Amino acid sequence: MAFNNFPYADMQDLNIDWLLRKMKETDERSLEAVATANSAKEAAETLTNFVNNYFDNLDVQEEINNKINEMAGSGELAELMRPVVRELIPNEVSSWLSENVTPTTPPVDASLSISGAAADAKVTGDRLEEVEDAFTEQENVLALSAFTQGQYIDNTGAIVANTSMSFASVAITSDMVGKALLVDGSAWYSIKPFVFVGEDSSVVAASVPGAGSTHTQYTKLTFVPSQAGTLYVNRYSSGSVVEIGRVYTITLASIKLDYLPPDTGDAIKDAISYTPVEIGTLINSKLLNGNTGAIEEGSSTTQRVSDFIEVDGDTFYLLTTDMYYGKGMYVWYDENRTYISGVRAAAGTAHTQMLCERIKSPSNARYLVIGFVYTNPMPFPFLMKGYMNGISPSGKWKGKKWEVIGDSISVSNGVTGAHYHDLIRAATGIQVSNRAESGCGYAIGINTFRVQAARVQADADVVTMFGSGNDARAGLPLGQASDTGVETIAGCINAAIDALAAINPVMQIGIITPTPWQNNMPSDNGFMQSYSELIVEICKLRSIPCLDLFHCSNLNPNSQAVRDAAYSRDDGGGVHPNETGHALIAPRIQNFLDSLLIH
Repeated sequence: MAFNNFPYADMQDLNIDWLLRKMKETDERSLEAVATANSAKEAAETLTNFVNNYFDNLDVQEEINNKINEMAGSGELAELMRPVVRELIPNEVSSWLSENVTPTTPPVDASLSISGAAADAKVTGDRLEEVEDAFTEQENVLALSAFTQGQYIDNTGAIVANTSMSFASVAITSDMVGKALLVDGSAWYSIKPFVFVGEDSSVVAASVPGAGSTHTQYTKLTFVPSQAGTLYVNRYSSGSVVEIGRVYTITLASIKLDYLPPDTGDAIKDAISYTPVEIGTLINSKLLNGNTGAIEEGSSTTQRVSDFIEVDGDTFYLLTTDMYYGKGMYVWYDENRTYISGVRAAAGTAHTQMLCERIKSPSNARYLVIGFVYTNPMPFPFLMKGYMNGISPSGKWKGKKWEVIGDSISVSNGVTGAHYHDLIRAATGIQVSNRAESGCGYAIGINTFRVQAARVQADADVVTMFGSGNDARAGLPLGQASDTGVETIAGCINAAIDALAAINPVMQIGIITPTPWQNNMPSDNGFMQSYSELIVEICKLRSIPCLDLFHCSNLNPNSQAVRDAAYSRDDGGGVHPNETGHALIAPRIQNFLDSLLIH
């Protein structure tokens, strides 16, 4: 009955072979089950390790990016976004345009940083300009020394301890004198943001401080005084106050001023550009008498005057200075340093300031003295000289001296705002000494051309004698070109030439015949015709260059239209040209000078 658990079968089949085969099969299945169990265990261990270590090694952002790129490449992302874009974008765009953009040509975009700017080009251009300016500033930054912490330079040039302050310095070289600087400085409690100190360690100029606990912090335009040896820049640093401390060199933009009357002809209606003039050392404890030109003793070292500054006559200048108590702000002097005229401050303690005020030197001015008081918002006076069209002395004209001899055509008399010599000086930078006197000529007047010639400086590079129809009133005969003495007009002309030769036998001389007068045109065949022919003949005999403006000025004062245009302030006459008239003859005279100058 031992086989009762076997399946029902023919007992004859239950032999030993069958039993052994069945036992072997059972064995093999058991081994397979064990192997499968081991594999499952290993797989479970591998899965456990993967899960435990996966997030330690996973770059989530990279996986997201890879998936988005995959979706974008396949077009799946666009398909997902399209319904949202179709629904939202038109409404958003319409709303933004309605709120910000005015439909003009070009459209005005109120969302831009500059309200009312025309489209994006305006803002883009402005931003590029700002970037360009920033680079320019960086290129022009002077190299300051390292800032010394816990100290500053006081108003006397001394080093003072202060935990909130620091200072740096830069040496002033000779080529920096008169140059413009932009100085970033900061200070408080009456400490000056920057100080110029001389070689002797004395303060020669300084910025204006704030008062009390007010923090003075600014970028200030200043000019390098001639006495300066070092520039010290103070810097305050505490709380919300920003640390600043830089110095930029800048090129002065031309200061343009319209200096001509409203009716000036378009031919020369222009402006003057100004360049700095060296003032030199200021003299302490001195005051200037504006009525007499005398330099008087002052009561304080803050009261100062300049030395005698060389100037040109009939020239525009810009002056910045400050004075009080009715003392002189500036005085003009002639070649002998004799008083000509001056301007005084208002009486009393109130300060009278001139800030880049335009002044014009008298025709005989050779020197200028400036009065100045130091305790004001300007550390020192400043002077600039005018040149037309922004052209300062340079090239072959630089340093050349021109002596002008002539009559009222060459004198400042209110008939014109700019004479031919003004225009030539402005265009070339040549130095002009104007000896001309109204009503004079070779043979008439107290200061005849001969007298004017005797005053010419021996080192003049060129001398011109221009005019004069006034000799018609001299009561002398014309005479012959070879005449000497002063009994004839010809003799007087030769005497003036001789006076120049006596000063310098190789003086570069040029003689200019007068321009036509009304009723004295070449076609009138009157005195001026014969007079000009005499001048030309004398010049040929003496081998002196001559410019015959009587026959080539392009001025016809017999014409009412020409008088209206070129003689508008000559009281209806046709003798004294206005700016338009002088503009017509100036180029001819300039070319004439160019042929005379030894370059």
